[in-house]
Amino acid sequence: MREFLAPWSEFWIEAEKFAEYGETVLVTERQHGIGKSSGVETDATLYAAWTFRDGLVVRVRWDADRQSALEAAGLSE
Repeated sequence: MREFLAPWSEFWIEAEKFAEYGETVLVTERQHGIGKSSGVETDATLYAAWTFRDGLVVRVRWDADRQSALEAAGLSE
């Protein structure tokens, strides 16, 4: 995580929506960042599929496309 955050002077994530699919929760999130060297601001919507077992996270995957995130988690609507 330190390696991921190193190029950013600021980076934050805002959860916008949660959808439950059994053991998996699909989170629609907005990721914001400001480049440390460039000062360029970014803003992106991503979808994170969090899979839980016995109250623990056993898998998480981020995707830029909602349908792809669902399919990667073995889900569909």
